[in-house]
Amino acid sequence: MNREEEKVRDARLVELASAGDLRAFEELVRLYQRPVFDVAYRMVHDAETSADITQATFLAAFEKLGSYDPAYKFFSWIYRIAINLALDYSSRKRVAAAAAHVAVIDQEPEGPHSSLEKERISKLGRKLLDELQEDYRAVIVLRHYSDLSYEEIAGVLDIPLKTVKSRLYSARQLLKAGLQENGYEL
Repeated sequence: MNREEEKVRDARLVELASAGDLRAFEELVRLYQRPVFDVAYRMVHDAETSADITQATFLAAFEKLGSYDPAYKFFSWIYRIAINLALDYSSRKRVAAAAAHVAVIDQEPEGPHSSLEKERISKLGRKLLDELQEDYRAVIVLRHYSDLSYEEIAGVLDIPLKTVKSRLYSARQLLKAGLQENGYEL
């Protein structure tokens, strides 16, 4: 199914759910529960909290179905809700987190200590992502872990495309500097 077909399907499901068809909303949950959980997990790095954020996202979406504009993708709309809830959680708890590893080296390190080195890189990647301010972390997570296009990120975060590019550039520069400070040359 291409993106235009998904957009039409989702708009129809939202229309039915808004009219009281709970099965239509259950189908939206089925379609988007995993991607919403994944983005929440990458933002807060905690499965239980991510499950709570996912549940809160769908509750908020259900309550706001009337505000959904079918001219846009449901995917972007629901992601925006999830990102905002994850950012709110991080702000309230002062817990900055990310779950995915920064891809530092394209090939496996050679030698007997390769798994130890991979673990070190993984921990460093999480630490560096943790230290990014939330705006930068959000664009990194959406671009590199959710594989969204720049345009989709702009839609999810409701920011101009130029701002997405600027934040990605800045975030990557900060990550690169952190890696270099820890002995990795890029």
